[in-house]
Amino acid sequence: RDRRQGLCERRSAGHRRGRGGAGPGREPELRHLPAAVQKVLDLEPQIARLAEQFSGKHHALFLGRGLHYPIALEGALKLKEISYIHAEGYPAGEMKHGPIALIDENMPVVVLAGKNGVYDKILGNIEEVKARGGVVIAVVTEGDTEIAKRVTEAIPIPAPRTASGRFVRASSRNFPASPRYPHPRRYWNRPRIMPIPAAANP
Repeated sequence: RDRRQGLCERRSAGHRRGRGGAGPGREPELRHLPAAVQKVLDLEPQIARLAEQFSGKHHALFLGRGLHYPIALEGALKLKEISYIHAEGYPAGEMKHGPIALIDENMPVVVLAGKNGVYDKILGNIEEVKARGGVVIAVVTEGDTEIAKRVTEAIPIPAPRTASGRFVRASSRNFPASPRYPHPRRYWNRPRIMPIPAAANP
């Protein structure tokens, strides 16, 4: 009983520090979710039109930077599962190392282009795709008119909000610390290729 009480007290303290998942500090964010989800569901006519427009394509490329890269991988996976065509997710920063050679008017490129710390770099990636004659479908932050001028099609989605109502940026600083990842910034920004220990070098 004392152990359970101590655990509850620690979790309560975590909520007060903003580390408790869906604690009191998260309630305004959770209340924002139904409206945000409904806005995405309202995009169905636009998505259906795009699906019809690109139904004859046999290849697709999904690009994302930082935290958007895993989402690009998942998007490519879902397209494979539902349409049985070749789709590949790739980090936008490494697009020049292979995928750019395959881009043409027959390969639509889906770019995750939310407003975050790498927004300007994503704009550069979009220009590179267009220079190859590629068709760009950009998933953008709602209200972003800059990218809409540069892409074939823009799909706006709501930006997440903090408890104060401000928009947040997709960055590791927005991830609270946890026992498993006490330093979320170090975890999310860690290098993908680990250095070889000195003892392993011949």
